[in-house]
Amino acid sequence: LVGLWALSLHGQVQLSYDAIPAAAVSVAGLLRVYRSAMRDYGRPLAAARSLDARLSRAVIAPSARSHKASRDYPRKKRERVPGAPELRPATEREIEQGERLLNAHFKRLTA
Repeated sequence: LVGLWALSLHGQVQLSYDAIPAAAVSVAGLLRVYRSAMRDYGRPLAAARSLDARLSRAVIAPSARSHKASRDYPRKKRERVPGAPELRPATEREIEQGERLLNAHFKRLTA
């Protein structure tokens, strides 16, 4: 944790020379820069690959979006509240089916 703090502090100090505010410093970007610098240790570096040049790219990219609430992912389904039931008289066929079910039920009870 202290190492991460020290890397962040060093990166913020270096970026403050370029007038980059501390809120715009990307900690993940700083870690990538320091890891690549440690990996390339002992190799000759071009001017574009110097630590200062790498640190200048470790900033948070400005975003036009101010919040993440308007993403285009499927929304939760919002079902409508059921309304009042629609009543209608039963048809002859439905009455016959009801009588058959009722007779079958009573046959099971008396058996």
